[in-house]
Amino acid sequence: MLAAIAEAGFVRLRTAMDAASATTSEPLSSMLGVGHAYIGFARANPALYRLMFSAAAPDRARHPGLDEASRAAYERCAGGVARAFGVNNSGESARAAAVATWAMVHGIASLLIDNRIELAGDPGAETRLVDSVLRLHGAGLNAASRTGSLPKPGRP
Repeated sequence: MLAAIAEAGFVRLRTAMDAASATTSEPLSSMLGVGHAYIGFARANPALYRLMFSAAAPDRARHPGLDEASRAAYERCAGGVARAFGVNNSGESARAAAVATWAMVHGIASLLIDNRIELAGDPGAETRLVDSVLRLHGAGLNAASRTGSLPKPGRP
C-alpha cells in the first residue's frame, strides 16, 4: 500500500512540474517554475513527500510502478536542468548538474517543511529565496559548462 501511495505522489509531483514548465518556453523560467512546483508540492504534502523520499520508503526494485514514476519525475528535473543551465544533456556532466540541482531544491523543500528557514511572515520571501538560489546555482553551472570544469567520466 505504501508503494502505491508513493507512486501516486511521484505522479502528482511530475504533473505539477510539467504544468509549471508548460507556462513558458524560456528554459530558465521553466526551470524556476519546476523548482517552485517541487517545493510547493512538498509544502502542500509534507507527509507524502517524506514517504516518497524516506529511507523507509518501499523498495523501488520490488515495485516497478513506483520505480517508473520516480524515474519519470527525476527525468523531468534532469532535462529541465540541462536546458536551463546550458549543460549537454548526456553523460556524467549532465548527471552531476541534475543531482546538484535536485539536491538543492530537495534540501530547500525539506528545510521549509521543517520550518528551518525563517521567512519572517513575508509572503514573497519564499519565491525570492528560491529564485535567487536557483539563479546563483545556474550561474555556477553555466560558468562550469563554459570552462569545461563540469565532471567528465573518470574524473573525481
